[in-house]
Amino acid sequence: LYYDHKRQEVCWGDAKTKKIECAEKDGSNRRLVTHQANIYPFDLTEIRSNIYWSDWSRKAIQNVDKDGVQGAALKLSAGGNGR
Repeated sequence: LYYDHKRQEVCWGDAKTKKIECAEKDGSNRRLVTHQANIYPFDLTEIRSNIYWSDWSRKAIQNVDKDGVQGAALKLSAGGNGR
């Protein structure tokens, strides 16, 4: 869960439904950012126009831009496991 100051939205990841969604702070205008069968989003944050999350199924740091375009996974440091 994180708050996007620029868009004035609350964004969250749901590992059960495999989705990342955002909505305005009053709950209106809920939108799907991404829905992928093979993700397990956990611990979200944002940097510029991207949403990053640790992914326990891929053992990586995944990202998507705020409009839903998937980016390349970040390489983990030696000994990192994505959690």
